[in-house]
Amino acid sequence: CEGKKTSPSAVGRLMVSGQQVRTEELLSEAGWSATGLPHPEFWTFLRAPLAHGDNRLSLEEFVGDDCTRVSVWVLASKPGSGSDYPNALPQPESISLEGAALLLPTDAASLPAEAVPADRPTEHIDGVFLDTLEPVSVTQGWGTLQKNRGVWEKPMVIGGKLYPRGLGTHAPSKIVYSLGGKYRRFQSFTGGDANASPTVTFEVRVDGVSRWQSGMMTRGDRAAWVDVDVTGAKTLELLVHDAGDRSSDHADWAEARLLR
Repeated sequence: CEGKKTSPSAVGRLMVSGQQVRTEELLSEAGWSATGLPHPEFWTFLRAPLAHGDNRLSLEEFVGDDCTRVSVWVLASKPGSGSDYPNALPQPESISLEGAALLLPTDAASLPAEAVPADRPTEHIDGVFLDTLEPVSVTQGWGTLQKNRGVWEKPMVIGGKLYPRGLGTHAPSKIVYSLGGKYRRFQSFTGGDANASPTVTFEVRVDGVSRWQSGMMTRGDRAAWVDVDVTGAKTLELLVHDAGDRSSDHADWAEARLLR
């Protein structure tokens, strides 16, 4: 997926012979940032291995308006043929078998415009979603607290699933809310954001007492569900720990809510 100003967001799934496979995400921003040079191009590359023999591929991708072109390549890898340097290991060679542009740049003004009504599902709860509340205090290791997107300002994705609302933060972080004894339960999906490569743990404290901990979570883990009793509680603290490092520790509290 190619973009104009930043590496575009891409969320979806790749099916190989009827089975969904995990993809590895590579961002051009990471490579160009390491050089310290201006970024001449922006792209997001999703990569997955294929088994030898025939494969049936099905690719579904959701891309935002920051993506101007989507293309796909099939590469073959063969063993290296040796090296002129003594004791050097042979390097494998990648051979491009096929490539195709799936989505080309299009002038939106040239497309026919037609309004199509569509029902957007709305979840009604007896309570409030945390993205509608302002916390008492926020501290986090990088960036600023984001609402309804990850801390990198991309859609929240946990374990391959897109979450439209919630809180995006970066470990170590502590988000504190004043409850005033008005709520009975706190609920949320938690997990490391798939736009990065986090190693994080989540914790919920109620009136200063630890009531729930997730254990170690990484980029590929499915979201963990939190359901904690907060009846009569005065404060709620949402913590994300960095597991000993702060590198790419993007974390999401997806669909976080307080129920009455």
